[in-house]
Amino acid sequence: MGEANLAQKQEQWDRAFDLYGQTINILLQITGAMNADVAQCISKMANIQYKLGDYLQAIELQSKSIIISEKLWGYDHPSVAYHYSNLGLYYHTCQFFTKGFEYMHKSLKILTVVCGENHPDLASIYLNLGLMYQDCDNLNAAIDCYMDSLYRSIDLYGEQHLQVSSCYQAIAHAYFLLNDFKLALEYQEKSHVIIKKVSIPDSPVVQHSQR
Repeated sequence: MGEANLAQKQEQWDRAFDLYGQTINILLQITGAMNADVAQCISKMANIQYKLGDYLQAIELQSKSIIISEKLWGYDHPSVAYHYSNLGLYYHTCQFFTKGFEYMHKSLKILTVVCGENHPDLASIYLNLGLMYQDCDNLNAAIDCYMDSLYRSIDLYGEQHLQVSSCYQAIAHAYFLLNDFKLALEYQEKSHVIIKKVSIPDSPVVQHSQR
């Protein structure tokens, strides 16, 4: 699976997809379908299909990965929660918004109950959930999610981190869409200050944050 992971990191999508498929075929002969690596490979293949724009295939593959994961670990396991968050994102991108929110909230519930409020994945899930609400023009709910992600990110990484900067940018954009330009500028400036500190001067990231 290492070669497949490397191909995926290098964005060699077709090669990575084929390699994951080959890995699954080998594992099926050795261990059968009920194997954590099988579930992981299928989830990776779903992510590749998502990046390639085949969202329905991504949903189908991710659903298969969840079925195996739940049989291996039960319904209330962090890995299952992670798979549900991806499934929610895939459904949302397909404009199946009800399903998207359902699975994203299910992921949050599993992580919160099983791992507590301090699980590191909660910050990124709340950020994605905020983007989903923003896509549906529910900007106040989006800001609430962004704020939740912001506070968790600060607790995890400290004030000077790109994840914190991303939260500030998301909040700024939501306030901009609400025509609250004062707050939008305030949060964008907070994001820019962090980016200047942690990025190379004059890099595209810094220049983009100034816009």
